[in-house]
Amino acid sequence: MTGPRLTALDELFVHQIPEPLPQVATHHEHWRESYFFVLHRPDHRLDQPGDVLILALAHFPAREEMDALQLGMVDGQHVFARHVRPYDGDPHTTRVGPVSRTTMRLCEEVVRREVERDALVTSTDPEALASAMVRIGEATLYADLLAGVVPDIDRSVDIVGLLLSSPCP
Repeated sequence: MTGPRLTALDELFVHQIPEPLPQVATHHEHWRESYFFVLHRPDHRLDQPGDVLILALAHFPAREEMDALQLGMVDGQHVFARHVRPYDGDPHTTRVGPVSRTTMRLCEEVVRREVERDALVTSTDPEALASAMVRIGEATLYADLLAGVVPDIDRSVDIVGLLLSSPCP
């Protein structure tokens, strides 16, 4: 009889019990561990519909698969996508289809897609542009929060807008 498969993370300090990380107390096909990101304007009100995006990334040990759900409403239209990947020996990499927990990669994919469909013209490498966009957002959120100031998201949106609308040399 063979035991559960071990993974690289089972050797790290994060692991404090003898069972491998993918082995859970309730081994059921619908048991999952997940996290969610919900994006909307900070002044969003439930009685006034507006754009909202929800991203959920989850893994299902009993099924040995990960999935990512993207749903929400943009410009009054419902959006939904589901991506699935089998563990294939790697239950820890948080990437499923085009979705990963790394904001910069996701932003870079959006920039590349917009360049490919000629909706964005830039002489800057998409990776560098995505990095700048993410850093502007992080700087606003973290610097303002650390300083005890309410983050000014609109200011960041305006700055990113200027960055995207700058003429190419």
